[in-house]
Amino acid sequence: MNVSTNRLFAAESFPPASLTISKAAEDSRTPKRYREIPHATTSARFWSAAVLCRFFAHFIGNRNCCVARGLAFVSVSSFLVFAFTACKSFRPVEDLTRYYVLSATTTAPTGVHSNQGPAIGLAPVNIPGYLQNTRIAVRTGTNEIYYSEQRQWAEHLDKGIQRVLASDLSTLLPSARLITSAWQNGDVKAEVHVSIHRFELDETGEATLECEWRLFSPADGHVLRLDHALISKKGSPLGKNPTGAVNTLSQTLAELSNQIAAALKTSG
Repeated sequence: MNVSTNRLFAAESFPPASLTISKAAEDSRTPKRYREIPHATTSARFWSAAVLCRFFAHFIGNRNCCVARGLAFVSVSSFLVFAFTACKSFRPVEDLTRYYVLSATTTAPTGVHSNQGPAIGLAPVNIPGYLQNTRIAVRTGTNEIYYSEQRQWAEHLDKGIQRVLASDLSTLLPSARLITSAWQNGDVKAEVHVSIHRFELDETGEATLECEWRLFSPADGHVLRLDHALISKKGSPLGKNPTGAVNTLSQTLAELSNQIAAALKTSG
Protein backbone atom coordinates (compact mmCIF):
# COMPACT_ATOMS: atom_id res chain seq x y z
CA MET A 1 0.00 0.00 0.00
CA ASN A 2 2.77 2.28 0.86
CA VAL A 3 4.65 1.34 -2.22
CA SER A 4 1.76 2.06 -4.52
CA THR A 5 1.10 5.27 -2.77
CA ASN A 6 4.66 6.30 -3.14
CA ARG A 7 4.59 5.26 -6.78
CA LEU A 8 1.40 7.20 -7.34
CA PHE A 9 2.90 10.26 -5.66
CA ALA A 10 6.02 9.93 -7.76
CA ALA A 11 4.04 9.59 -10.94
CA GLU A 12 2.03 12.64 -10.14
CA SER A 13 5.24 14.57 -9.52
CA PHE A 14 6.34 14.20 -13.15
CA PRO A 15 4.92 16.49 -15.87
CA PRO A 16 2.63 15.11 -18.54
CA ALA A 17 4.24 13.23 -21.42
CA SER A 18 3.02 15.71 -24.05
CA LEU A 19 4.58 18.57 -22.17
CA THR A 20 7.84 16.68 -21.92
CA ILE A 21 7.88 15.91 -25.65
CA SER A 22 7.12 19.51 -26.65
CA LYS A 23 9.79 20.81 -24.30
CA ALA A 24 12.32 18.41 -25.76
CA ALA A 25 11.45 19.50 -29.28
CA GLU A 26 11.81 23.16 -28.29
CA ASP A 27 15.20 22.47 -26.68
CA SER A 28 16.38 20.73 -29.82
CA ARG A 29 15.55 23.80 -31.92
CA THR A 30 17.02 26.33 -29.48
CA PRO A 31 20.80 26.94 -29.63
CA LYS A 32 22.65 25.77 -26.62
CA ARG A 33 23.89 29.23 -25.69
CA TYR A 34 20.28 30.49 -25.36
CA ARG A 35 18.81 27.53 -23.50
CA GLU A 36 17.67 28.19 -20.00
CA ILE A 37 19.35 26.39 -17.18
CA PRO A 38 16.45 25.80 -14.83
CA HIS A 39 18.50 23.93 -12.28
CA ALA A 40 21.36 26.52 -12.11
CA THR A 41 22.30 27.22 -8.55
CA THR A 42 22.93 30.65 -7.03
CA SER A 43 26.68 29.97 -7.02
CA ALA A 44 26.69 29.13 -10.75
CA ARG A 45 24.73 32.24 -11.58
CA PHE A 46 27.17 34.32 -9.55
CA TRP A 47 30.21 32.93 -11.32
CA SER A 48 28.54 33.43 -14.72
CA ALA A 49 27.97 37.11 -13.91
CA ALA A 50 31.56 37.41 -12.69
CA VAL A 51 32.92 35.94 -15.93
CA LEU A 52 30.71 38.32 -17.95
CA CYS A 53 31.89 41.34 -15.96
CA ARG A 54 35.50 40.30 -16.42
CA PHE A 55 34.92 39.99 -20.16
CA PHE A 56 33.49 43.49 -20.34
CA ALA A 57 36.30 44.85 -18.19
CA HIS A 58 38.88 43.24 -20.47
CA PHE A 59 37.07 44.64 -23.53
CA ILE A 60 36.87 48.13 -22.08
CA GLY A 61 40.50 47.94 -21.00
CA ASN A 62 41.54 47.06 -24.53
CA ARG A 63 39.51 49.98 -25.85
CA ASN A 64 41.14 52.37 -23.36
CA CYS A 65 44.52 51.03 -24.38
CA CYS A 66 43.74 51.63 -28.05
CA VAL A 67 42.48 55.12 -27.27
CA ALA A 68 45.61 55.89 -25.26
CA ARG A 69 47.82 54.66 -28.09
CA GLY A 70 45.84 56.77 -30.56
CA LEU A 71 46.19 59.87 -28.40
CA ALA A 72 49.91 59.26 -28.02
CA PHE A 73 50.27 58.94 -31.79
CA VAL A 74 48.34 62.16 -32.39
CA SER A 75 50.41 64.00 -29.76
CA VAL A 76 53.73 62.88 -31.23
CA SER A 77 52.56 63.73 -34.76
CA SER A 78 51.42 67.18 -33.66
CA PHE A 79 54.73 67.80 -31.91
CA LEU A 80 56.70 66.80 -35.02
CA VAL A 81 54.56 69.04 -37.24
CA PHE A 82 55.00 71.97 -34.82
CA ALA A 83 58.76 71.40 -34.61
CA PHE A 84 59.07 71.30 -38.40
CA THR A 85 56.98 74.46 -38.79
CA ALA A 86 58.95 76.23 -36.05
CA CYS A 87 62.23 75.38 -37.74
CA LYS A 88 60.98 76.88 -40.99
CA SER A 89 59.57 79.99 -39.32
CA PHE A 90 62.71 80.61 -37.26
CA ARG A 91 64.93 80.82 -40.30
CA PRO A 92 66.66 84.20 -40.64
CA VAL A 93 64.71 86.60 -42.87
CA GLU A 94 66.52 89.21 -44.90
CA ASP A 95 65.86 92.73 -43.67
CA LEU A 96 64.89 94.82 -46.70
CA THR A 97 64.77 98.10 -44.77
CA ARG A 98 67.11 100.80 -46.07
CA TYR A 99 68.06 103.94 -44.14
CA TYR A 100 68.75 107.35 -45.66
CA VAL A 101 70.11 110.72 -44.61
CA LEU A 102 69.73 114.20 -46.04
CA SER A 103 72.81 115.83 -47.54
CA ALA A 104 74.08 119.32 -48.29
CA THR A 105 73.86 120.11 -52.01
CA THR A 106 74.96 123.77 -52.25
CA THR A 107 78.19 124.67 -53.97
CA ALA A 108 80.76 126.84 -52.27
CA PRO A 109 81.28 130.33 -53.76
CA THR A 110 84.73 131.35 -54.88
CA GLY A 111 86.78 132.95 -52.13
CA VAL A 112 88.56 132.22 -48.89
CA HIS A 113 86.67 130.53 -46.06
CA SER A 114 87.91 132.55 -43.11
CA ASN A 115 85.09 131.78 -40.59
CA GLN A 116 86.19 134.91 -38.77
CA GLY A 117 82.98 136.85 -39.35
CA PRO A 118 79.98 137.23 -37.05
CA ALA A 119 78.49 134.15 -35.43
CA ILE A 120 75.05 133.03 -36.47
CA GLY A 121 72.97 130.77 -34.31
CA LEU A 122 70.76 128.15 -35.95
CA ALA A 123 68.04 127.14 -33.50
CA PRO A 124 66.56 123.62 -33.35
CA VAL A 125 64.11 123.04 -36.19
CA ASN A 126 60.45 122.52 -35.35
CA ILE A 127 58.61 119.83 -37.33
CA PRO A 128 54.94 118.75 -37.20
CA GLY A 129 53.84 115.59 -35.47
CA TYR A 130 53.30 113.59 -38.65
CA LEU A 131 56.99 114.01 -39.52
CA GLN A 132 58.19 112.78 -36.15
CA ASN A 133 58.52 109.31 -37.57
CA THR A 134 61.53 107.34 -38.76
CA ARG A 135 59.63 106.23 -41.87
CA ILE A 136 59.71 108.52 -44.88
CA ALA A 137 56.36 110.20 -45.49
CA VAL A 138 54.68 110.09 -48.89
CA ARG A 139 51.53 112.12 -49.47
CA THR A 140 48.90 110.12 -51.34
CA GLY A 141 46.05 112.59 -51.02
CA THR A 142 44.98 115.87 -49.51
CA ASN A 143 44.39 114.29 -46.13
CA GLU A 144 46.31 111.03 -46.47
CA ILE A 145 49.94 110.16 -45.73
CA TYR A 146 51.69 106.89 -46.48
CA TYR A 147 54.73 105.82 -44.46
CA SER A 148 57.25 103.63 -46.23
CA GLU A 149 58.18 100.58 -44.19
CA GLN A 150 61.37 99.81 -46.14
CA ARG A 151 62.57 103.41 -46.67
CA GLN A 152 63.37 105.07 -43.37
CA TRP A 153 65.42 107.93 -41.97
CA ALA A 154 68.69 107.04 -40.30
CA GLU A 155 68.34 109.97 -37.87
CA HIS A 156 65.63 112.11 -36.35
CA LEU A 157 64.31 114.29 -39.14
CA ASP A 158 64.50 117.57 -37.19
CA LYS A 159 68.17 116.90 -36.42
CA GLY A 160 68.87 116.01 -40.03
CA ILE A 161 67.23 119.19 -41.36
CA GLN A 162 69.18 121.35 -38.90
CA ARG A 163 72.44 119.63 -39.84
CA VAL A 164 71.91 120.16 -43.58
CA LEU A 165 70.82 123.80 -43.15
CA ALA A 166 73.90 124.49 -41.06
CA SER A 167 76.14 122.91 -43.68
CA ASP A 168 74.47 124.77 -46.55
CA LEU A 169 74.59 128.12 -44.73
CA SER A 170 78.24 127.60 -43.86
CA THR A 171 78.94 127.04 -47.54
CA LEU A 172 76.94 130.08 -48.65
CA LEU A 173 78.33 132.32 -45.87
CA PRO A 174 81.99 131.33 -45.72
CA SER A 175 82.94 134.19 -43.42
CA ALA A 176 80.27 133.40 -40.81
CA ARG A 177 80.44 130.93 -37.97
CA LEU A 178 77.38 128.71 -37.63
CA ILE A 179 76.47 127.62 -34.11
CA THR A 180 73.87 124.90 -33.58
CA SER A 181 74.38 124.31 -29.88
CA ALA A 182 73.10 126.48 -27.04
CA TRP A 183 74.43 130.05 -26.96
CA GLN A 184 74.13 133.22 -24.97
CA ASN A 185 72.63 136.43 -26.33
CA GLY A 186 75.99 138.08 -26.79
CA ASP A 187 77.52 135.06 -28.56
CA VAL A 188 75.71 135.48 -31.87
CA LYS A 189 74.79 138.42 -34.06
CA ALA A 190 71.62 136.83 -35.48
CA GLU A 191 69.49 133.83 -34.82
CA VAL A 192 67.77 131.69 -37.46
CA HIS A 193 64.52 129.97 -36.52
CA VAL A 194 62.81 127.52 -38.89
CA SER A 195 59.40 125.94 -38.39
CA ILE A 196 58.54 123.20 -40.90
CA HIS A 197 54.92 122.73 -42.02
CA ARG A 198 55.46 120.21 -44.79
CA PHE A 199 58.47 118.17 -45.83
CA GLU A 200 57.41 115.24 -47.95
CA LEU A 201 57.24 113.46 -51.26
CA ASP A 202 54.23 112.57 -53.34
CA GLU A 203 53.65 109.45 -55.41
CA THR A 204 55.13 111.03 -58.55
CA GLY A 205 58.38 111.93 -56.77
CA GLU A 206 57.74 115.67 -56.32
CA ALA A 207 59.28 116.98 -53.10
CA THR A 208 57.60 119.79 -51.17
CA LEU A 209 59.03 121.96 -48.41
CA GLU A 210 56.77 124.46 -46.69
CA CYS A 211 57.98 126.40 -43.68
CA GLU A 212 58.18 129.70 -41.88
CA TRP A 213 61.54 131.15 -40.98
CA ARG A 214 62.66 134.28 -39.23
CA LEU A 215 65.83 136.14 -38.39
CA PHE A 216 66.06 137.43 -34.86
CA SER A 217 68.47 139.93 -33.34
CA PRO A 218 69.31 138.92 -29.75
CA ALA A 219 70.95 142.29 -29.10
CA ASP A 220 67.75 144.35 -29.26
CA GLY A 221 65.11 141.61 -29.52
CA HIS A 222 63.91 142.71 -32.95
CA VAL A 223 62.78 140.39 -35.72
CA LEU A 224 65.01 141.17 -38.68
CA ARG A 225 63.08 139.10 -41.20
CA LEU A 226 59.96 136.95 -41.18
CA ASP A 227 59.16 134.94 -44.27
CA HIS A 228 57.19 131.99 -45.59
CA ALA A 229 58.69 129.51 -48.04
CA LEU A 230 56.96 127.03 -50.31
CA ILE A 231 59.45 125.08 -52.40
CA SER A 232 58.66 122.21 -54.76
CA LYS A 233 61.02 120.20 -56.93
CA LYS A 234 60.44 117.35 -59.34
CA GLY A 235 62.29 114.14 -58.71
CA SER A 236 62.15 110.36 -58.69
CA PRO A 237 59.43 108.39 -56.89
CA LEU A 238 60.52 106.93 -53.60
CA GLY A 239 59.61 103.38 -54.60
CA LYS A 240 61.65 103.42 -57.84
CA ASN A 241 64.66 105.51 -56.81
CA PRO A 242 64.78 106.20 -53.08
CA THR A 243 68.26 107.73 -53.21
CA GLY A 244 67.14 110.18 -55.89
CA ALA A 245 63.95 110.99 -53.95
CA VAL A 246 65.90 111.80 -50.79
CA ASN A 247 68.30 113.91 -52.84
CA THR A 248 65.32 115.90 -54.15
CA LEU A 249 64.27 116.64 -50.56
CA SER A 250 67.83 117.80 -49.86
CA GLN A 251 67.61 120.18 -52.81
CA THR A 252 64.56 121.88 -51.29
CA LEU A 253 66.63 122.55 -48.16
CA ALA A 254 69.39 124.00 -50.33
CA GLU A 255 66.87 126.40 -51.87
CA LEU A 256 65.71 127.43 -48.39
CA SER A 257 69.33 127.98 -47.35
CA ASN A 258 69.82 130.31 -50.30
CA GLN A 259 66.85 132.42 -49.22
CA ILE A 260 68.07 132.62 -45.62
CA ALA A 261 71.65 133.40 -46.64
CA ALA A 262 70.50 136.24 -48.90
CA ALA A 263 68.45 137.72 -46.03
CA LEU A 264 71.43 137.51 -43.66
CA LYS A 265 73.63 139.34 -46.12
CA THR A 266 71.18 142.20 -46.54
CA SER A 267 70.48 142.49 -42.83
CA GLY A 268 74.12 143.42 -42.22
